[in-house]
Amino acid sequence: SMNYPKKLLNFFLNANAAVDDNYIIRERSVSTEGLQVTRPVNVDGIFRASINLQLSKQYKFSNNWQLSVRPSVGYSYNTSVLIVNRIRSTSKSYSTGPSLSFGFNYMDKIEINQFYYSGWRKTVYESASFRDLEVVTHGTTTELVIRYPKNWVWESSLDYRYNPQVSPG
Repeated sequence: SMNYPKKLLNFFLNANAAVDDNYIIRERSVSTEGLQVTRPVNVDGIFRASINLQLSKQYKFSNNWQLSVRPSVGYSYNTSVLIVNRIRSTSKSYSTGPSLSFGFNYMDKIEINQFYYSGWRKTVYESASFRDLEVVTHGTTTELVIRYPKNWVWESSLDYRYNPQVSPG
């Protein structure tokens, strides 16, 4: 994290990775009628890694108004194990996506914040019994905060998510 207070500018970089042994997954058995039975199974070597980058910049137009802008981007890679009807497969998932948020603040009395993201995710299975997946999603959130009268805070948010690969209906 780097902070430049005089320029009202912040830069954040976050990276992490982990390997899990004795990780619990759910083995599933699905009958021809669609009945599912699950049981816990311990697996080793589950791997997760991610990196995220964000820039935050504030602009002051007067003593009363502020605008903040925060673009960001992230990437993650995960491995896991899937067991369905005794068919076992390793999966590898890749995901990335940008986001952008901006907010207006008037004297800490009224805030309007807008957030948008787009995401891409691809999952590849070792076994041909499972179909590889690729999905692009989008989402947005609008938030309004009003601090009036004294000691009262009114908040509302409206969320929209778009995922083109949902089941029909």
